[in-house]
Amino acid sequence: MVLLDLMDAIAVHALAAAAAAGGATFTDVAVGFPVGKGRCVRVFYAGERQPERFDSDETLTSKLVSQGIGVRGYWPTASTATKEQRAIEGQMAVLVKELRTRVLGDSRLAGKAKDGLKMHLAAADQVSIAGTQYAVVDIEIVVDYDEYSVAVV
Repeated sequence: MVLLDLMDAIAVHALAAAAAAGGATFTDVAVGFPVGKGRCVRVFYAGERQPERFDSDETLTSKLVSQGIGVRGYWPTASTATKEQRAIEGQMAVLVKELRTRVLGDSRLAGKAKDGLKMHLAAADQVSIAGTQYAVVDIEIVVDYDEYSVAVV
């Protein structure tokens, strides 16, 4: 399947996960470069990766390369109030759990990738973007693989 089609399908699941995490107002979910602009989720190309289900990325006549898809959730943390921060922590956990449940449960999505997909563990962090502090959660999904012919000498 085309990588953008997989990213679009993941974005649909991310939108549902965001709504479960933050309510009906958490709707800023899109495929695009990850830039923080308020509470949002971005699905983006994360580059090439080693194939997930192969012991080696090379055969006698080819090289195998998988594709990474990043999913990043942003929560602005302008306040230092622990009550607000606690709510954000809960939303981050719900987003991750809901996204994993939806993506891994979508047999059509995994079936459209040549090699299925592997959803890695989420990582949470605090970042500053354009003077705004954000809590972020990152999840990488590795899909597909491309096989490149290698000249045999």
